[in-house]
Parts: sequence; C-alpha cells; structure tokens
Amino acid sequence: SWLAHGLSNQELAALAAAGQAPPPPSQMYVLRGLLMLVGTVPIGFAMWRCVAADDVRFYWASAAMDPLSQLLLVCHCFVTMELTPDLGRLEVLHLVLYWLASIAPGFAYHYRATGGVPPFSVAYALYHTYPVYAIGNRIRKAVRAHQLRGGTLGAYVDDFFAGAIIVFGIPMLYLTMGSVAVYFQLEPWAIGSEPGADLDDEDEAEAAMAASDVAYSIAAADWTMNFLLLELVLAQLALFGTGLSDVRALMSFRVPGYQRVAGTGLIVMGLIALYCQASKGEGMGSE
Repeated sequence: SWLAHGLSNQELAALAAAGQAPPPPSQMYVLRGLLMLVGTVPIGFAMWRCVAADDVRFYWASAAMDPLSQLLLVCHCFVTMELTPDLGRLEVLHLVLYWLASIAPGFAYHYRATGGVPPFSVAYALYHTYPVYAIGNRIRKAVRAHQLRGGTLGAYVDDFFAGAIIVFGIPMLYLTMGSVAVYFQLEPWAIGSEPGADLDDEDEAEAAMAASDVAYSIAAADWTMNFLLLELVLAQLALFGTGLSDVRALMSFRVPGYQRVAGTGLIVMGLIALYCQASKGEGMGSE
C-alpha cells in the first residue's frame, strides 16, 4: 500500500515487472502516533478537566468527542494489517490510553454526582478491555486473510483509511466541534447539580435550564449521527472487508438472517439520526 511502502500501485507493479522486491513496509510510527495523540489527548483533557474543575460542560464535550476518538482507534487497528496478522503493542497501547482518557475519569464523575457508579458504566468499562481487543483482532485477521487471498490487501488498506478519514472523519469532526461549541456557550455548573442552580433569580435559572436543554438536544442529535457513521465504518469492515457480503446483496436482502438484522438496524439508526437532526433544528429555532 502507499501508506506502508510510500509507493503507488503503479510503482509497485513496475517493481514487480522488473523482478524487484518492494521495499519493506514502514512501521508508520508518525501516522500511528498522530492517531493516538488526536484520539486520546482531547477527550482525556476534557474528561479529566471536568473532574478537576467541577465543570459538567467538559463532560458533555468529551461525550461529543467519543465517536470520533473511537473512529481513530479503529483506523489505527486496521491501518497496520500489512505489518502483522494480530494487533500490535501500539494498538493495544492506544486502547489502554483511550480507556484511561475516556472511561476511567467517568467513574470519578459518576461517583461525585451520585455517590456510586452505574452498573452500565461498569459493564461498558469491562467491555472496552479484552472483549474489544478480541473482537477487533478477530475482524482484523478475517479482513487481512480475505484481502490477501485476492491480492488486494495494500489497496484495501489505502482505500479504507482514506474513506474513514475523508468520508466519515471530516463530517464527524464538524458535528463534534458544533456540539462542543454549543456547550461552551453555557455558563458552567458543578457536578451533581442542575444548570443555573447557583442563580438566585428564578427567571435566570429557568433560562439557564432551557439553554442547557437546547444544547443537549443539539449534542444528542450530533452524537447519534456520529455513532451511526462509526457503525457504518465497522459494518464496512465486518461485512465487506471480510467478503461476507457486498453492497448489492445487502441492499437486495439476499443475505443470511444476521446480516438482515444488521442492515435493518443500520436503517433504523439512520432514521433515528435523521429525526434527531430535525429535532435539533426545531430546538435551535425555538431558542
């Protein structure tokens, strides 16, 4: 691939025609470092700043960043398929850093807000340890084996990474920054309290609560759309990258039952995301 070798498909074909072996693949440390940096530092700063500064706005900002951070984690896990069959140490380190940046401070947030940690948060944290690693590694090996059989692994890695960043990453970044900007237009409020709780004037407190509701509707709509885009990336890997299905078969529903369920789920998620976007517009208009 161009990412691993720094050569286009035509240049690699020319080397093969001349009987020369391509250069050894690069470890792509700069690219992988950037994926780790951008995928963990912003969300980690927001989550830990929420706990340290007792400012809930940073918690919701980090929640808005979460789908994009997960997309960068997925990109890191699959852009190195030419290097090793299994996930390497840097990919595992990326998962650990994501856990420490996004999930670990959530325990402190919930404990301060309610005096305990919700069971769902515990289950979510446990899921993002070995289960996520095992599932991701299994899909990675299946995609790698299928693309190697067709001799298209390098081209697939290039196309996947370009599509994930340009087609999905840029819209997700736009929606994420919109949600973050909306929340930081509000006045800060402490963990475990309501917006405007420290205001003496009742009208000002109600206005602060109404503004928070509008901001939440916008952020929830953007998060839903971002999560849908993330699921589309994962579906592309699990279904098309592994050769289990193709677009034409999936659209005609000439596929096994589990793929019909997955396709129907994505359609329902898309309708929900569109409905949330429409509600977001009404919320902005009513503001």
